[in-house]
Amino acid sequence: MKTSKRRTQLALILFGFFGASTRVAAQEAPKQDAPKEGHQSATDADLDELSKDKERILQMKWGAPLRARAKQVDGEWLIYGRGAWKALPRGAVQSHELVRDIKREARARERKLKMALADDRADQAMWLIERALYTEALEHLEFCLRKDPDHGPTLTLIDSEKLPMNTPVVNASKDTPLEDLANALQPWFNATAFMGRASKEIAVRKFLKEIKGIDEAAIRDTLRGELRHRTSARRELAALVLHRSDFSIENEGCVQDLIKVAILDGSDEVREECSRTLRDFNEVAITQPFIKALGSTSPAIRTNAAGALGTLGFVNAAAPLISALAATSAAGGAYRPPASHIFVGRQIAYIQDFDVEVAQGASIADPNINVLTEGAVLDVRVLSVRQETIRVHERSALRGALKILLGKDFKYDAEKWQKWMDENPAPK
Repeated sequence: MKTSKRRTQLALILFGFFGASTRVAAQEAPKQDAPKEGHQSATDADLDELSKDKERILQMKWGAPLRARAKQVDGEWLIYGRGAWKALPRGAVQSHELVRDIKREARARERKLKMALADDRADQAMWLIERALYTEALEHLEFCLRKDPDHGPTLTLIDSEKLPMNTPVVNASKDTPLEDLANALQPWFNATAFMGRASKEIAVRKFLKEIKGIDEAAIRDTLRGELRHRTSARRELAALVLHRSDFSIENEGCVQDLIKVAILDGSDEVREECSRTLRDFNEVAITQPFIKALGSTSPAIRTNAAGALGTLGFVNAAAPLISALAATSAAGGAYRPPASHIFVGRQIAYIQDFDVEVAQGASIADPNINVLTEGAVLDVRVLSVRQETIRVHERSALRGALKILLGKDFKYDAEKWQKWMDENPAPK
């Protein structure tokens, strides 16, 4: 009986211990909320986001990245174009990214860069090209070339052909008759002339590749004709093609045309492009026509010649520029506007007297006619504001050219410019 009683007590103790442990475990275990109605897992949310029509960059397994309105339906990528959705082959898309996310990151980069500098703009353009935002990259390259048409990093990036762009078609080949070449190239010049600078640079490079094999003399004659076109954009494009080509300087006619346009053309952009083209020939003798033009009687021609000499960059032009600056300073103090006079009044004729003569028994009276004048004579002096404005432009062009050539700025003081030149003679 005692043994049975002891077993009963031990069973009760063990039951109480395990029961208490069970109650404690139940109290410590976290309560799981019941799933709410409409709740989605992370995977379902991602699928829902992919099914939305948004602008995306699709990294393709074959070929270049694709920027398009895209969505994924049942594991298949669809892109929108020409009013309809089209499916891409399964497995063709390796990765994808929203355009808005890339643009947000691009803005963050721009805040850290100095976007007023062409080098930083070119770096940002490269970053955008790597992410297939070609339109945005092209805008940065346009900025760079507006600041410096020969900006090295920008032109290097364009030469790399990493920026895809549809350019005008060249309707000419080595089989085109030479007499028909100019007409065949007209559509290309019409379509390219009004592009932005960066787009134009890309088009010109493709143009020069496509005309390989065509007679160089015929191409050069066509470009010389374009330099005389009535549209300034066409003339500028012709100068740019000559600039980017490897045509020889041995053709004197072409060089003379460029010099003439660089001095006489009414468009700043055309003159500057021709001057840059001549500069890359790297011939000091090219400066002589421009130095001679500094003595022209036309202020506009003198101003254009001074600007061209600054672009050409040859130091031998510094002395003539200083002389021209001194001449404008001397002429400025002795300048007198043209003067004349004007008469306002009337004239009245009358008979003042008669001369009497006797001949063969007859008398003849010869009247003396005189004129009575009444009125006033007024002095007139032309005060030409435009003449003074042209003089200011000419002096500014001379100063700007000297700043480029000598790397100094003594403003309009010709004596200080000359003194510096005497103390720092140019190496021969």
